[in-house]
Amino acid sequence: MASGLHDPGEPDHVEPGRRWVTREDVGIDRMASALLIVRFIDPQASFAFGRPRGHKPHRGELRFDMFQAEYTHIGEDCTFQTLARRFGLADPAIRAIGEIVHDIDCKDERFGRPEQWALRRSFAESPPPMTMCDCDEVPPSSMTSTRRIAGSPRDTQPVRLAGIR
Repeated sequence: MASGLHDPGEPDHVEPGRRWVTREDVGIDRMASALLIVRFIDPQASFAFGRPRGHKPHRGELRFDMFQAEYTHIGEDCTFQTLARRFGLADPAIRAIGEIVHDIDCKDERFGRPEQWALRRSFAESPPPMTMCDCDEVPPSSMTSTRRIAGSPRDTQPVRLAGIR
Protein backbone atom coordinates (compact mmCIF):
# COMPACT_ATOMS: atom_id res chain seq x y z
CA MET A 1 0.00 0.00 0.00
CA ALA A 2 1.60 3.24 -1.10
CA SER A 3 -0.97 5.86 -0.32
CA GLY A 4 -1.58 8.50 2.30
CA LEU A 5 -3.59 5.96 4.29
CA HIS A 6 -1.42 3.33 5.89
CA ASP A 7 -2.51 0.18 7.70
CA PRO A 8 0.14 -0.16 10.44
CA GLY A 9 -0.56 -3.91 10.64
CA GLU A 10 0.47 -4.60 7.03
CA PRO A 11 3.88 -3.77 5.52
CA ASP A 12 3.75 -1.67 2.36
CA HIS A 13 4.54 -3.29 -0.98
CA VAL A 14 5.23 -1.66 -4.33
CA GLU A 15 5.42 -3.09 -7.81
CA PRO A 16 9.03 -3.22 -9.04
CA GLY A 17 10.29 -0.47 -11.28
CA ARG A 18 8.48 2.47 -9.72
CA ARG A 19 9.77 5.97 -10.18
CA TRP A 20 10.77 7.52 -6.85
CA VAL A 21 10.82 11.32 -6.72
CA THR A 22 12.62 13.46 -4.17
CA ARG A 23 13.81 17.03 -3.92
CA GLU A 24 17.20 18.24 -5.10
CA ASP A 25 20.19 19.07 -2.88
CA VAL A 26 20.55 15.50 -1.74
CA GLY A 27 21.59 14.95 1.88
CA ILE A 28 22.16 11.95 4.13
CA ASP A 29 18.48 10.97 4.56
CA ARG A 30 17.70 11.04 0.83
CA MET A 31 20.91 9.21 -0.11
CA ALA A 32 20.41 6.51 2.52
CA SER A 33 16.71 6.23 1.64
CA ALA A 34 17.49 5.78 -2.08
CA LEU A 35 19.95 3.00 -1.24
CA LEU A 36 17.39 1.36 1.06
CA ILE A 37 14.78 1.53 -1.71
CA VAL A 38 17.08 -0.06 -4.30
CA ARG A 39 18.46 -2.73 -1.97
CA PHE A 40 15.34 -3.82 -0.08
CA ILE A 41 12.16 -2.25 -1.46
CA ASP A 42 12.32 -1.80 -5.24
CA PRO A 43 15.49 -3.19 -6.91
CA GLN A 44 14.34 -1.83 -10.29
CA ALA A 45 13.61 1.68 -9.01
CA SER A 46 14.45 4.82 -10.94
CA PHE A 47 14.81 8.22 -9.33
CA ALA A 48 13.95 11.79 -10.27
CA PHE A 49 13.99 15.22 -8.70
CA GLY A 50 10.84 17.30 -8.28
CA ARG A 51 9.94 20.63 -6.78
CA PRO A 52 10.26 20.57 -2.97
CA ARG A 53 6.63 21.71 -2.60
CA GLY A 54 3.72 21.20 -4.93
CA HIS A 55 5.09 18.27 -6.96
CA LYS A 56 2.07 16.36 -8.18
CA PRO A 57 3.09 12.75 -8.73
CA HIS A 58 2.55 11.29 -12.15
CA ARG A 59 1.17 7.79 -12.53
CA GLY A 60 3.62 5.25 -11.10
CA GLU A 61 5.60 7.79 -9.07
CA LEU A 62 6.18 7.73 -5.34
CA ARG A 63 7.57 10.73 -3.47
CA PHE A 64 10.03 10.50 -0.59
CA ASP A 65 11.59 13.01 1.80
CA MET A 66 9.62 15.97 0.47
CA PHE A 67 6.46 17.94 1.30
CA GLN A 68 3.32 15.77 1.29
CA ALA A 69 5.30 12.73 0.18
CA GLU A 70 4.03 9.21 0.55
CA TYR A 71 7.23 8.47 2.49
CA THR A 72 8.80 11.23 4.59
CA HIS A 73 9.51 12.20 8.21
CA ILE A 74 6.72 10.86 10.43
CA GLY A 75 6.67 11.83 14.10
CA GLU A 76 10.28 11.66 15.26
CA ASP A 77 11.40 9.34 12.44
CA CYS A 78 13.49 10.46 9.48
CA THR A 79 12.50 9.23 6.00
CA PHE A 80 14.90 6.25 6.13
CA GLN A 81 13.26 5.10 9.38
CA THR A 82 9.77 5.67 7.95
CA LEU A 83 10.59 3.55 4.89
CA ALA A 84 12.10 0.77 7.01
CA ARG A 85 9.05 0.72 9.30
CA ARG A 86 6.44 0.97 6.54
CA PHE A 87 8.04 -1.83 4.51
CA GLY A 88 8.56 -4.09 7.55
CA LEU A 89 12.37 -4.05 7.39
CA ALA A 90 13.18 -5.10 10.96
CA ASP A 91 16.82 -6.17 10.51
CA PRO A 92 18.95 -4.82 13.41
CA ALA A 93 21.55 -3.50 10.93
CA ILE A 94 18.90 -1.46 9.10
CA ARG A 95 17.64 -0.15 12.43
CA ALA A 96 21.20 0.89 13.41
CA ILE A 97 21.75 2.64 10.07
CA GLY A 98 18.40 4.39 10.56
CA GLU A 99 19.56 5.67 13.94
CA ILE A 100 22.80 7.00 12.45
CA VAL A 101 20.94 8.65 9.57
CA HIS A 102 18.42 10.11 12.03
CA ASP A 103 21.09 11.62 14.28
CA ILE A 104 22.80 13.29 11.30
CA ASP A 105 19.64 14.41 9.49
CA CYS A 106 17.56 15.56 12.45
CA LYS A 107 20.53 16.92 14.41
CA ASP A 108 18.93 15.95 17.72
CA GLU A 109 21.33 13.29 19.09
CA ARG A 110 18.29 11.14 19.88
CA PHE A 111 20.25 7.90 19.52
CA GLY A 112 23.76 9.17 20.19
CA ARG A 113 25.31 6.70 17.73
CA PRO A 114 29.11 7.18 17.76
CA GLU A 115 29.32 6.13 14.08
CA GLN A 116 27.56 9.33 13.07
CA TRP A 117 30.64 11.44 13.70
CA ALA A 118 32.73 9.81 10.97
CA LEU A 119 29.92 10.35 8.47
CA ARG A 120 29.35 13.93 9.59
CA ARG A 121 33.05 14.65 9.10
CA SER A 122 33.04 12.94 5.70
CA PHE A 123 30.12 15.07 4.50
CA ALA A 124 31.68 18.25 5.83
CA GLU A 125 34.95 17.58 3.99
CA SER A 126 33.54 16.38 0.69
CA PRO A 127 29.84 16.94 -0.02
CA PRO A 128 28.04 14.65 -2.48
CA PRO A 129 29.42 15.17 -6.02
CA MET A 130 26.17 16.04 -7.78
CA THR A 131 23.87 18.97 -8.30
CA MET A 132 20.56 19.09 -10.08
CA CYS A 133 20.40 20.17 -13.70
CA ASP A 134 18.74 23.50 -14.43
CA CYS A 135 15.29 21.99 -14.96
CA ASP A 136 12.73 22.24 -12.15
CA GLU A 137 11.30 18.84 -12.80
CA VAL A 138 12.14 15.80 -14.90
CA PRO A 139 9.43 15.02 -17.49
CA PRO A 140 7.25 12.01 -16.62
CA SER A 141 8.25 10.25 -19.86
CA SER A 142 11.84 9.93 -18.60
CA MET A 143 12.47 6.86 -16.48
CA THR A 144 15.77 8.15 -15.16
CA SER A 145 16.67 11.46 -13.64
CA THR A 146 19.39 13.73 -14.89
CA ARG A 147 22.25 15.24 -12.97
CA ARG A 148 25.24 17.42 -13.53
CA ILE A 149 28.45 16.30 -11.91
CA ALA A 150 30.02 19.20 -10.04
CA GLY A 151 32.76 20.77 -12.13
CA SER A 152 31.76 19.03 -15.35
CA PRO A 153 30.31 20.57 -18.51
CA ARG A 154 26.58 21.24 -18.44
CA ASP A 155 25.70 18.00 -20.19
CA THR A 156 23.65 15.54 -18.17
CA GLN A 157 23.97 11.88 -17.38
CA PRO A 158 21.27 9.41 -16.33
CA VAL A 159 21.05 8.63 -12.65
CA ARG A 160 20.05 5.06 -11.88
CA LEU A 161 20.94 3.36 -8.65
CA ALA A 162 19.89 -0.13 -9.72
CA GLY A 163 23.54 -1.20 -10.03
CA ILE A 164 24.15 -0.59 -6.33
CA ARG A 165 23.71 -3.74 -4.27
